Amino acid sequence: MSRNILIVQNFNPNKGNNSVVTAMMSALQGVDVNIEITSAVPESAVEQYGVPCFDWLVSYKNILYSKSKIKKLLALICEILWVIYLFIWIVMFKIHIKLWLPMRKKKTIEAYQRADVVVFPGGHSFTTMNGLGQVFSHCIGFYFGKIIGKRTMVYAHTVGPFTGIWAPIIRGMSLYVLKRTDVVTIREKDSLKYCTRCNAILTAETVFGIPTDLQQADCVKELQEIRENENIVVGLTIHHIYYKYFFTKEEYIRIMADCINIMTQQFACNVLLIPMESKTGNYNDRDLAYEIKKMLVLPESFKIIDEDYEPIVTSAIIGKCDMFVGTKTHSIVYGLKAEVPTLCIAYQQKANEFMEMYGVSENAINLSDLNCTTFQSVFSRMIADLEGIKAIQRNHNKFVRQKALENRDILLSLLND
Repeated sequence: MSRNILIVQNFNPNKGNNSVVTAMMSALQGVDVNIEITSAVPESAVEQYGVPCFDWLVSYKNILYSKSKIKKLLALICEILWVIYLFIWIVMFKIHIKLWLPMRKKKTIEAYQRADVVVFPGGHSFTTMNGLGQVFSHCIGFYFGKIIGKRTMVYAHTVGPFTGIWAPIIRGMSLYVLKRTDVVTIREKDSLKYCTRCNAILTAETVFGIPTDLQQADCVKELQEIRENENIVVGLTIHHIYYKYFFTKEEYIRIMADCINIMTQQFACNVLLIPMESKTGNYNDRDLAYEIKKMLVLPESFKIIDEDYEPIVTSAIIGKCDMFVGTKTHSIVYGLKAEVPTLCIAYQQKANEFMEMYGVSENAINLSDLNCTTFQSVFSRMIADLEGIKAIQRNHNKFVRQKALENRDILLSLLND
């Protein structure tokens, strides 16, 4: 008899979130389960995953993507009214009275009711880095499953950090939910310090469990164009949001331009900017990359991929590079598992621990410490020993993949309990 899994709070415009769900589904191939998903943009998620997809229980999509301030305000008011009504609905549900539901939310709630297990996929959703509104959406969107009596699992996640003015509220909400979750798997040691009274198990990032299919990159014209000469090709990802915790926008643009100038001028590399965000929304990593390009000495040696590719293709593009410099978390995962010598620019401890798992922690720079001097020091050492670094990453791959697949085994145990 098939069992039902509902994966919730997937932010599918982000390739990292997208690849996590794809990795989960790949790991579950051959298992008799039905999968449904709640996604930020369900209409595109259906095409991406090929399963039924529904809106988040509490969504800020229209607030985030509306360009008009009036439309943003109306969307905010609409969602606040829905949250108030949702709490009333929950109270009445508990005493076995079913209230009317708006159609846009009715299908979402019906998906929760069909589920045997509600799963929050890997990411770093329980942190002040995402803001109060987003964390509230994640907490209620996941905990709703427990409220209506379902088993729940947080799947290969990062927890924390909690800093700033909203830290007590966000930490309180997050830990309230985590402590009441049936099982929590954590993808790096640092998160365990926040999970002392949770059912937490240390595993590994789930995307490490999927080998890279390099042939998927054969269709990428920018990769073909940048390989027209014999120069070393360095893949690059940047972060268009989290730099703000360490630099002003102008400072970050200048630093990244300096780093690219080092690669293209001093080491005669071609640099390929690999987007990790779709073009959905008002501003993404491509937009920031074009601003950086204006500051370069050799802009002709810096190419930006314009197409929106699926995560499996993006992973292959990184795998086809000679070296990789990554800031976005799952781009670092892509580089490590594809055995491409990876220089990590870590905005959070999780990335440092991923590098440690692959035996190359010395090739990481904290984003807060990034400048042209520190970058040049690490980059010059790495480029002199690319084959040696590749061999180290290759030697760690099998063990890390096995740890990643433990998440699947834990989920199946919960599902069959």
